[in-house]
Amino acid sequence: MKKRGTRICVLIFCIILCIIIACLAAFSGEPLVGTRRITDASKYGRYNDYVKSALKTAVSVLPEQIPSGADVIDYQYFYSRGLLGDPNYGILLKLHFSEEPAYSREKTRILELKDDDSYLVRAENEERLYFGNTKKWLEKLTDQEVLDGLCTRVVYAFFDEETLQIQYAAGQLWDGAEYDREIVEIGWNGLTDQAADGNS
Repeated sequence: MKKRGTRICVLIFCIILCIIIACLAAFSGEPLVGTRRITDASKYGRYNDYVKSALKTAVSVLPEQIPSGADVIDYQYFYSRGLLGDPNYGILLKLHFSEEPAYSREKTRILELKDDDSYLVRAENEERLYFGNTKKWLEKLTDQEVLDGLCTRVVYAFFDEETLQIQYAAGQLWDGAEYDREIVEIGWNGLTDQAADGNS
């Protein structure tokens, strides 16, 4: 009889705990468990509070809104977080500019963010600008060695003069966690591409 009473108390405790976790998830504005993906460009910039805050604390090449004179070729936003895990997010945006002046204005805005930690790779018709420790983090995320608990920040922009396109990326990725690999693969391929012929 005593065991049954203990089991009922444990069951009630678990139910109450689940209700509390569900309420926290509902009011936090971000998924406590699971993944959110948005590819609709009309929803650009609609990130949860965690991502908005993270983007303000680091260099963000992303425009606040889609610049005039630009068409969205690709937009991807993902956010994932496990029950007891760390939040991962990634934002990929690729724009085509209809006129060279609009392209140049946006490129100039991004280049003005460049600092001593930035890394520029030049290819035939393209420049690839990596911010902060992005180059080092991309190497860590692609070395097949899992360092669980390593937080990586990835921020880069690629400029294609010939097609008047700019590709942006920003993300926070925890090594050892499950996340969308495209942001890593695009960035890493930009560093290791055979076309890359120099850096500064």
